[in-house]
Amino acid sequence: SPYGVPLSVEMLPQHLKKIGYRTAVVGKWNVGHFEESYLPHRRGFDSALTFQSDEMHYYNYTLEPRLQGIAPIDMLEGKVGYPYVKSESFANTYSSELFATRAVEEIMLTGVNVSGVVDVSPLFLYVAFQAVHVPHDTPPADLYDDDVDAWMLANVTSQDDERQSRAHFGKTMVAMDRSIKRIMDALDLNGMMDSTFIAVASDNGGCPSDGSNNYPLRGGKFDLFEGGVQVPAFIYAPGLLPSSVQGTSFYDTFHVTDWLPTLLRLADSGYTLDDSLDGVDQLGLLFEGTSRTGARDETLLGLNRWYVSMSFDVSNLDFENSKGGLIYNNYKYIQGQVDRPWYAPLGSNTGNCTCGVVTSPVSNFLFDLSEDPTEQRNLVDELPEVAAMMAMRLRAHYDSATVTQWMAPEVSQCVKLWADEGYMVPWHKPEALENTTRPGGNDKPGADTDPADGPTDTGGPTDSPESSEPDDAPTDGSAPSTLPDSAPDSAPAERR
Repeated sequence: SPYGVPLSVEMLPQHLKKIGYRTAVVGKWNVGHFEESYLPHRRGFDSALTFQSDEMHYYNYTLEPRLQGIAPIDMLEGKVGYPYVKSESFANTYSSELFATRAVEEIMLTGVNVSGVVDVSPLFLYVAFQAVHVPHDTPPADLYDDDVDAWMLANVTSQDDERQSRAHFGKTMVAMDRSIKRIMDALDLNGMMDSTFIAVASDNGGCPSDGSNNYPLRGGKFDLFEGGVQVPAFIYAPGLLPSSVQGTSFYDTFHVTDWLPTLLRLADSGYTLDDSLDGVDQLGLLFEGTSRTGARDETLLGLNRWYVSMSFDVSNLDFENSKGGLIYNNYKYIQGQVDRPWYAPLGSNTGNCTCGVVTSPVSNFLFDLSEDPTEQRNLVDELPEVAAMMAMRLRAHYDSATVTQWMAPEVSQCVKLWADEGYMVPWHKPEALENTTRPGGNDKPGADTDPADGPTDTGGPTDSPESSEPDDAPTDGSAPSTLPDSAPDSAPAERR
């Protein structure tokens, strides 16, 4: 698929529907919207209230930044069996409040008697807040009030600092926390807490220049260093998790693709999945505690085999010039990565971290994460045999990568429709693709593309909850000398 997850790939809600779940999604849907068949109400969700782009205004939901001078509203609703509709009744409601309200409504439907029929279906609810992504528009007073809540930000960038990013980020975070509390209260009120499994996770490391904090991990968003790929996550299930693991830490590697098989086993222990899936079922470890050996011996962190030029030509990179990384046992190998420093929250280098902007020069890296979790010592020259072995493992993924289906953006098509509609809506009719840009052919973009427009994704930061800053945090991008209080006393003997 050129602009979304292929329809041949069954998503988690589609699996859950087969075993009787009611499904709902609220928030960000960033995996395809060029045709209606890619919207969530056609991909397993019974109901949906979603925005589809990378970034929008928190109150009026208009696209940010503008695309060719227009800023369409990015908010759609969907219900299974019906066409999508434009959301026209929520304007000026702060998005965290809007999404929490919709999530509460979905929760309170469970067990409700409608015309003599009680809905007893188990609920799968996916909530993807816009927060804490930029633009960090000021939250309403009921979610963050300077007069009452300023103490929460006492340790972030002061109001006198010329960079306000940490304070803006913090206010956005507090507003999201309060919105999440409404969801938790609804679960409790409806008697569902003891039978609910709650999983919370960020999607990637944040961009320090916009207020995020990945420190003491190295790098940030768009990087394959730990600051870009290791994110805060936790599960909460007081009525399901054994008391022996409640409040403990999980040190094994858990990849985002592991959620699908893990949650499906929780929903139905006898459910079978295609062996070709990348995800690994980790439910046993979550319920028994970290194993220090792990369910994974290898985790692919990323692989970019294809290159797209500013004129939208697509070329197939040879292995040596591709970017990728993986973890195997306790070792981590990265190739084609820009050398990034460590960004302490008030560091002098944090305001211009160049996340995803500076893409050269690049180097290769090898780390032993069991001894060096903050990636301070590059072993690529000290352990050439290990580096070669890791490169071979990455090469296996390169060789098996499928040909990209990416196509040049159909800017003219969507912009005209969005300008007329005032909303970001699906712009494509099935089987109507005219763009034939493909790897290796150096075909120019079709007539519906304006290469002068350049890329339309500005690469703003995504959600990355704050973490503690060591007292001796450097301010110049140098490696940290200590770990935060939340870190384990010693690194795992093996990391998988």
